[in-house]
Amino acid sequence: MKQQFITLGVLVSLMCVGLSGCTQTHNTLTPEESKFVGTWKATTGTMTMQGNITLTINLTSDGACTLLGKTGTWDMKNDTLVLSVLKYREAYHYTFSDNNNTLALTSTEIGPFDAIMYSSGTHTFTRQ
Repeated sequence: MKQQFITLGVLVSLMCVGLSGCTQTHNTLTPEESKFVGTWKATTGTMTMQGNITLTINLTSDGACTLLGKTGTWDMKNDTLVLSVLKYREAYHYTFSDNNNTLALTSTEIGPFDAIMYSSGTHTFTRQ
């Protein structure tokens, strides 16, 4: 009888250890999402805010982004890139070219980031 309790105790312990990792979520990017990770510099012009500034967007593998020194998040929804910075959220259709080193973003609608990105339309970025 004592042997059965020891065996049962060992099995329960192993199950607890094995199941303890089940609540952990992994931040795995799809191959398409991985293309976005990096620093992107606008090549379609500059914007004027106390002088000429070339827009740079930094997208990290954990879903964080930096735009004009402000932090936010990025995500993929329905084949669009969604940028959320401060209280603004905007979706962009995208096209990669030049072996995934050039990124063209076209706003799905006119929104607050269009003012940041010079105007509505397509904006081109190169990987840094």
